[in-house]
Amino acid sequence: MMHRNDGPLFEWRPLARKTDPGTSWAAARQIEDSCELAGLRRRAVELVTQNPGRIARELSSLAGDSDPRTLNRRLGEVEDLGLVRRGEARRCAVTGKLCATWWPADDEIPF
Repeated sequence: MMHRNDGPLFEWRPLARKTDPGTSWAAARQIEDSCELAGLRRRAVELVTQNPGRIARELSSLAGDSDPRTLNRRLGEVEDLGLVRRGEARRCAVTGKLCATWWPADDEIPF
């Protein structure tokens, strides 16, 4: 279990690109100011740990999220932090698109 002082989850990383509109920057500031970001990252790592080999949409559905994009963004961030790993892609049953599977960083990824 991760706690508030678990370094990588709290590292600052820009949440909006230079080319994003002001509304994206405002939303990013709101998440950063509320410390919600660390909780979302922690949740992403926990979902992957409890459900290895799932795609983001499946993980989001298991968590009861209405918008899978939020979790998908956090997965990329925690991947950059070395807390999860991207595995082999497989076709999503919902969208028909190829999507990455997600694995805990310390698990062997089956290819």
